[in-house]
Amino acid sequence: MGTRRTIASLVAVALLVTVLGACGSSSKSSATAKARTAAQAKAARAKIAAAKRRLAAARARVAAQRRALAAEVRREHLRARARAAAAKRAATSTTSTTSTTVPGVATPTTAPVAVKPGPSPPKSAVTIVAADAAAIQQAIDTVNAAFAKGVAAGIAASEFANYYVGAGIYSDGECSAFEAGRGLGIVADRLVVHPGSIVPTPGWVDPVLHGTPKGRVYGLTMTDLQIQIQTKQTRAQSVTTHATVGANGRAQLFFRCR
Repeated sequence: MGTRRTIASLVAVALLVTVLGACGSSSKSSATAKARTAAQAKAARAKIAAAKRRLAAARARVAAQRRALAAEVRREHLRARARAAAAKRAATSTTSTTSTTVPGVATPTTAPVAVKPGPSPPKSAVTIVAADAAAIQQAIDTVNAAFAKGVAAGIAASEFANYYVGAGIYSDGECSAFEAGRGLGIVADRLVVHPGSIVPTPGWVDPVLHGTPKGRVYGLTMTDLQIQIQTKQTRAQSVTTHATVGANGRAQLFFRCR
């Protein structure tokens, strides 16, 4: 009986030691898993914080580029106005300094017969369309030439040629911000008119104006070549748009700024 009791006691002790060992191993494994999970969460938070910092830096760079481009566009506007004022002063100076002295001539013995000039023949519709098409092409060539000099000059030229800006629908600053934001100041445009696509479209209702623009309105199709300044990569897209020619012969285009 005593031997059996001893054996039973030893077996109980062995079982207790095994159970306690198992509990200790389980607790240790659980603590290791928790530590691993905490480390992974900390690493994920660090990656997210780094990504947020990179995004904030990128946004700051874009904002700085936009401010610099807007400032350059404003300077280009001032230079254009200064050139126009200088040209006007030069024209005025030339007119005022022109000699008005009439050279002496022999007095005729017989009074000449006054001949009244006849009325000028009216321009044909074909002649007007041809002249307007040339004016539209000239306006587009001016914008292209400005973009060839630089993005800021191109934006300023497109604003000058924009009917919406002249009509007060958009402001210069609004269009500058829109175009700079669209191309981040590093994309230039070149507009290529499709031959024979300039056709009269009288009565066309503009969706922005909700009415018919002033002047003689034409529809046309162009290819817009968007050129990345640094890499020279080019993307082309076909654009159907309109232009108008005023009584003074000046052509304007319709560039949206929203």
